[in-house]
Amino acid sequence: MAGYNLVVLVGQLMKDPKLKYAVKGGLPFCLFGVSVNRNRVKPDGDTVKETVLVNVTAFRHQAELMCQFLKKGSSVL
Repeated sequence: MAGYNLVVLVGQLMKDPKLKYAVKGGLPFCLFGVSVNRNRVKPDGDTVKETVLVNVTAFRHQAELMCQFLKKGSSVL
């Protein structure tokens, strides 16, 4: 049976998203990075703040909306 994974990220954009178009067919897409912070407790009880950087690609209308309304530092889900 096939597995199913769901990941939900809440973070901030690392830089302004830029709209690009694919060479074949002119499909709009947007490449952007999301910075996600989390607090983790080590076995000795100390709390450590970690930052994870995730690269994301949006396509079609969603890409156009992101580039229109979001900028560096915007919160994204």
